[in-house]
Amino acid sequence: MMKKTIIALSLLTLIVSTGCSDKDVASAPAAPATAAAAAASGPAPVISSILAKDAPSELKGYPFETAGQCSIDVVNSAMLGSAPEFTVNRTDGLNVDGWAFDEKNAAISPVVVLQLAKGEEHYYAMLGRHGGRDDLIKAFGKQDFANAGYAASVDIASLPAGQYEVSVIQKNAEKNMVCSTNRKMNLQG
Repeated sequence: MMKKTIIALSLLTLIVSTGCSDKDVASAPAAPATAAAAAASGPAPVISSILAKDAPSELKGYPFETAGQCSIDVVNSAMLGSAPEFTVNRTDGLNVDGWAFDEKNAAISPVVVLQLAKGEEHYYAMLGRHGGRDDLIKAFGKQDFANAGYAASVDIASLPAGQYEVSVIQKNAEKNMVCSTNRKMNLQG
């Protein structure tokens, strides 16, 4: 069952690519026609991540600046398309898949973090990197962007209900690049 979920998540990720860019990602290639083809391209590895109120140690000591490109494409196996909001029930958890990169330096940071913000409160969860994003090569013209994918299964059991701004943070050698996904998460339960 988990393998089918990961394969379905990979298929959905290949189909959807929207985000903080004004470039057209609608020209991204179609998803493989079969689950076997999707598995051959490598399903997204899903790491388990714990949500914390403190920024991860990897981000400490670096300034936070608005920068980078990012998107959250899939939440709990549902494609988000262009919807600016999505709803999650706390009991369902939060499984995310998307992409993020540093367009200025044409680089992929190994450190990528999900940030959920509700007013002055911020919550952070580490994300795992994955490749297989050939749609990003076509959309942005950089071979390395095929490895710009991220995914994680985040424990949100203790997160207070409400609406959260969703951002992705990447760390480069000089700063923490904060990219808004231009989406809000409504947490229920």
